[in-house]
Amino acid sequence: MKRVGLLKWLSFLLAAALALLGCALFERTPPATPTAALSTRSLPGAPPTLTPTPTETLTPLPTRTPTPTQTFTPTLTWTPTATFTPGPPPGACIPADAPQQTAFVQWVNDGDTIVVLLDGQYLTVQYLGVLAPLDELPAALSTPVTEFNGPEATARNAALVSGQVVRLVQDGVDKDEYGRLLRYVFVGDLFINYELVRTGLAQTDPLVSQIACAQTLSAAEESARTEQVGMWQQGVLSTLHPTPVIALWLTPTVTPPKWPVEVKPPWFRSPTPTLAGVCWCDWDMYDCWDFSTQASAQACYNYCMAEGEGDIHKLDPNRNRVACEELP
Repeated sequence: MKRVGLLKWLSFLLAAALALLGCALFERTPPATPTAALSTRSLPGAPPTLTPTPTETLTPLPTRTPTPTQTFTPTLTWTPTATFTPGPPPGACIPADAPQQTAFVQWVNDGDTIVVLLDGQYLTVQYLGVLAPLDELPAALSTPVTEFNGPEATARNAALVSGQVVRLVQDGVDKDEYGRLLRYVFVGDLFINYELVRTGLAQTDPLVSQIACAQTLSAAEESARTEQVGMWQQGVLSTLHPTPVIALWLTPTVTPPKWPVEVKPPWFRSPTPTLAGVCWCDWDMYDCWDFSTQASAQACYNYCMAEGEGDIHKLDPNRNRVACEELP
């Protein structure tokens, strides 16, 4: 009996030991690694064929296709341009039957007065319908001064007509009270009276309104006033001349002196007559290049010899009584 009980006790211990051993082995065994499955179609006795386990296939994300930017194509819009219709030329105011003459400008006296050679005579021409500021008032009128824009008016007038063949157009009265011809003056198609007023270097004559071109000249003056050019510059008349004083020549109580009243600059110099002769003989003021022809130089030479002044201008250097032989 004791032997049988001992065997049961040993069996129980053996079973317990085996159980503990099994638990220990189970805990130390690593997790199973997937192995390649053996192909069921392997030949007998052949080593097993490894069938690869399919790897995970990465699905690429869709690529972003850029959206093209909208391009603006401008539409050409036709804009009609204004068509300029030129008005009649300034000279259109001249009557078709107005008397006309051609003359050569010998001297520019000031902004609105010239001396011309016409039919063998030197004559003074006052631009009809306009008055320019004086360039040095003669001492017979007042203390010599220069009016605003006087030199500019004289210089502009000289640039337009000096040494030119001009067309003189009469409109009504032939001469003023001082014996000066009253004329519209043209160089080619350029209307000089109008041009001086348009550029603000002369104004319309308020005492002369009954002429054919009065309206044309008034429009030119209005344009110069609007553009504030020349004598109409802003503030000039109000500060220098509250009342324009360029009409002194037409004041009936004033007698203008015999011109020229002073020696002009060299670029204005030309032989100019006294009231009785063909040139001045008071001092040496000419040379041969102041004459356009030998005949005009000879006339001045003969006149000064007759006046007892001799060859004051030295026009006959070889003393053979022939003046300026080099001239045509």
